[in-house]
Amino acid sequence: MTDCMMLDKNSIKAFGAFYPGDINVCVDEIHLSFGAFADDRAAALLSLRVVEGEFIIDWLYTAEDIRRRGIMSDLFSFTYRAIGFAGSMETIRVICPGEELLDFFIGLGFEPHFDSGYKTYVSKLADMKIPSLGKKLPPTNKLSDMGKNELNIINKNLMATGELAYGVKLPVIPSDYTDYSCAAISGDKLKVLLLFEQDQEDIIDISYVYKANGSEKLLFLMLLSVRDEIEKKASGDIMIRAAALNEASQRLFEGLFPNAEMKNVYTADRLVG
Repeated sequence: MTDCMMLDKNSIKAFGAFYPGDINVCVDEIHLSFGAFADDRAAALLSLRVVEGEFIIDWLYTAEDIRRRGIMSDLFSFTYRAIGFAGSMETIRVICPGEELLDFFIGLGFEPHFDSGYKTYVSKLADMKIPSLGKKLPPTNKLSDMGKNELNIINKNLMATGELAYGVKLPVIPSDYTDYSCAAISGDKLKVLLLFEQDQEDIIDISYVYKANGSEKLLFLMLLSVRDEIEKKASGDIMIRAAALNEASQRLFEGLFPNAEMKNVYTADRLVG
């Protein structure tokens, strides 16, 4: 028997092992999370983010030893009923890296979209290929060391790019990213921005890359600097993961990581209720 419930700051603690980061994020002001209990223990977690009139599935996980028993399907059914009472949200959406996960959501009644053009890349950091550029430039500014004026320049430049800033949450706040994140600014212009996140010990995510026209060499030098820093601090084989949202970023990542495992990324959604 599966018992499902909406989670709060107290009940979320039972699911801490099911989430790679701080589990409290799953019950902050922009998330709704639901949990399932089976065999007298926490069994599955589903976390939704509320974004501009729809729910986005941020995370789902079922305990490995009790998978394929329909527990996650039961949790989804409970979630649909619960959020249906809210009335103001019309759709629930998910982003699926790879066909296997997409098939799972199709089985739950989601309508797939095959035309997003998104791709994900996963590669060993040691396999990163960067053109020979001669002498390295001095280290660039860490995002975490920047003051209010520099951060304002970054956010104003990103906001002015319109669609180019799609995929990064604005305003950019240093605490949202790892200490590897950095930027290069000249006057009031943003030249390069590299944002990284790390929820798993052995995987670092490239969350966002920005490059102004003519800043290609600077971008590669900054990537070299970050790679050196990660290799000094990390132990073992660190993996790099990146999502490409357009053709330009696909060309960049395929050039940087020629041996990467690539998966198509699909979106799918279904009506609430």
